[in-house]
Amino acid sequence: MALMILAWRYSKRHGEETCVRDLALSHLSLPRVTIIAPAKNEEACILGAAYSFLALNYPNLEVLFVDDESTDATFESLQKAYQIELDDSPVVSRLPHRPILSVWRSSSDPRLVVVRKLSAGFKGDASNAALEIASGEYVLVTDTDSLPEKQAVRRLISVVLADPATVAVGGNLHVVNGCDVAGGQLRAIHSPRHYFEVAQVIEYARAFFMSRLGWSFLNMTTNISGAMGLFRTDLLRAVGGYANVLAEDMDMTLKIHRFILANNLPHRIRFAPDAKVWTEVPANYRYVASQRARWHNSLCDVLWRFRSMLFRPQYGRIGFVLLPWLWIYELFAPLVEAIGWITVGLAAIVGCLNWNLAPAILGGGYALTVLLSVLSIRQSERRYPRYTAQDRMRLIFQSALELFPFRFMHVLWRLRGQVNYFRGDRRWQPIPRVGFEQQGAD
Repeated sequence: MALMILAWRYSKRHGEETCVRDLALSHLSLPRVTIIAPAKNEEACILGAAYSFLALNYPNLEVLFVDDESTDATFESLQKAYQIELDDSPVVSRLPHRPILSVWRSSSDPRLVVVRKLSAGFKGDASNAALEIASGEYVLVTDTDSLPEKQAVRRLISVVLADPATVAVGGNLHVVNGCDVAGGQLRAIHSPRHYFEVAQVIEYARAFFMSRLGWSFLNMTTNISGAMGLFRTDLLRAVGGYANVLAEDMDMTLKIHRFILANNLPHRIRFAPDAKVWTEVPANYRYVASQRARWHNSLCDVLWRFRSMLFRPQYGRIGFVLLPWLWIYELFAPLVEAIGWITVGLAAIVGCLNWNLAPAILGGGYALTVLLSVLSIRQSERRYPRYTAQDRMRLIFQSALELFPFRFMHVLWRLRGQVNYFRGDRRWQPIPRVGFEQQGAD
């Protein structure tokens, strides 16, 4: 609830500054931005992503795809569409990554670059290879299944220009499932119809509007999503690039926090809620379960990697507030919740459950969960409207159904991720992509 209030204050302040920043942008020589998009077997999405990135309303842009040893027609699709040709210029390696095989540049659009490399099976490794080639002062790290709105880069850069101490800015994720997309452009916005997709829309609204904005107000950004994150290029190189972990985005966010605090730098990580990116989410039980298990597996990994920052005065509020919150509220939450439900069930079986008090407590918890979801949807739609009134009402209605069964299954998926972590299973389970052009087909 506190994060909800802080998120409202952050979005209000951000909105009041936006018109001033947008006006200032027209009088500035804008810094060069390189979009980095690793791609492994992304044939279904790659051309839509290329159309989308190249159509962004930003004058000083480079688009860099990394073909991470794809076995489908990912590279051939780009080669045919953009007439890319081999670039023999030498590449100096400064960051850890698997070998770069070749660099290709488009003859039809010089902004487009394609790097081919051997795969390590991690997005971080591919991103490091791209950082060797990137010419921009800033890099925007994203995914090929992400569709940024045309003003997204300008809005991210405007945050940096308004406060030069800002070294990284995160964007706001929305679900593209159900929307009409053509030629890499978002033509019409609709909420999805399938239960698991709608549940993720609600979850994203709660996570981004309530949690990320609230923490950003306190200058304790928890994670810059891998779907849209703007970073100062020299900083990414200074911290040694990305690590080969499943949650390379959260790992990098905490790595930057550590670097800033260890070197006593007056730098900040911010969030731009009006910089929107639309991303494809898994549509069925199997792939949602796989994704959420992987997310929790990676959370265990990252928090363990940064355990040395806990309760260290050198790391200030990150070590004393943010990391303990992530350990208690995020890492241990599914275990505590599972134990709670098991305890309630056993109490009912053995006859020691207080049937007068239990409905009030359980009902109150359920009502609070629904209230936070509804407030997140209403506030995010009021500040950054997307859906029609009919779609908004559908989302609000579905908020009451999210707890049963999505949230219950979510607990089991996260527990599975924890078990996988302790078993040493860090495999990346790929999720099939429908592709942008097919989203509104049904």
